[in-house]
Amino acid sequence: MAGETVSDTLEYQTINDVLERAELELDASQAHGLVCGLICGDFPSSLQHLNQELMGDMDENDSLTQECRRTLTQMHGITKDLMDDVELRFHLLLPDDPEEMPARAKGIVDWCQGFLFGYGINAGEQHQHLSNDALGALEDISEFTRMDLAELEHLDEEDQESLQDLEEYLRMATLMIYGDIAAHQEEPENEEELH
Repeated sequence: MAGETVSDTLEYQTINDVLERAELELDASQAHGLVCGLICGDFPSSLQHLNQELMGDMDENDSLTQECRRTLTQMHGITKDLMDDVELRFHLLLPDDPEEMPARAKGIVDWCQGFLFGYGINAGEQHQHLSNDALGALEDISEFTRMDLAELEHLDEEDQESLQDLEEYLRMATLMIYGDIAAHQEEPENEEELH
């Protein structure tokens, strides 16, 4: 049964508007990167860290804060579901129009910055369980935050293809990092079952 495509429920502009109304100083790409980094680092504590980092100082009774919390909680749940999806439907949340390559390139940089921040505050000891490939991917993500956006103002077709390749690389790198740590977190229970 195909069912609804879960990824369709994460819409860049809708989430961006909610973040703007709540006066958070990050866009939807950066927020999604942050959520992905938190989930990859340690899923059980990821939602708690998300709330602390983004809304710790906000008024709980404010309707815009509540709307923002609902939206980010939904993003967190959908993102986790997509990371676990066997059909690999997980994708980066970037500005909607693929023709707007400079905006999309900036979205990739913002996403990478958010990812590294989220992973950095939540991975802790889990980091030691990354494979060499995943460690290399993490270094690459760090490199991508230094992409020169000024050079991307006038992209030709080859540059656009490179950007799409980069997006695909980040997608698979995220799933690899997530898979390494998630596999380790499941091991203790499995070991207990064997005794």
